[in-house]
Amino acid sequence: MEIVEVSASTAETLREKVIKLLIEEMMIVKGRSNDCPSYAALEEHVNRAMSVVLAEHSPSHLFSLLDDDGPVAVCLANLACGVDSGGWYLWINEIFVTTKKRQKGIGKVMANSVLEWAKDKGCRYVAGITWKENKASQQLFKSCGFSAEEIIWLDKEL
Repeated sequence: MEIVEVSASTAETLREKVIKLLIEEMMIVKGRSNDCPSYAALEEHVNRAMSVVLAEHSPSHLFSLLDDDGPVAVCLANLACGVDSGGWYLWINEIFVTTKKRQKGIGKVMANSVLEWAKDKGCRYVAGITWKENKASQQLFKSCGFSAEEIIWLDKEL
C-alpha cells in the first residue's frame, strides 16, 4: 500500500480513478436523501470541487491510498488557521474507503498518514465531521485518538 498526494501534476488516469472514488462516496452521502442527484450530476459536482482542490496555492489537499487494484481510499482535507486551535489546523472534509475494501484497516492507515502529514505542516489540531448514523466513521476517528463532541452544524448554500 502507498499513500500519495494527488495534485494537478498527478497522472490523469490516477486523478480520474480518485474522482470516481469521490463520486462513489457522494452517491452514498447524497443517497441518504430522497432526492439523490444522478451520476452525471454528481460527477459534475465532484469535478467542480476538484478544479478548486487541484488549483495552484489551494489550501485543499487530496490524498489517496493505492493498493494493487489502484486507489481504494481517499481523504480530502483543508489547511486553515483559527484562534480556537491556536494556529494552523487541518479540517478533514472527506475520508472514504471503497465499499469492497472496508474493514481491512485501510481507513486507519489513511487517517494516521494524514495526521502525520498535518503534524509535519505545523498543524496543532485536526477536526472532521460525520453523520450520527455513520458508526464505522465514528469508530475510525476514535481509534485514531479523536474525541466526539456534540455540536450544531450550521450551513447554507449560496
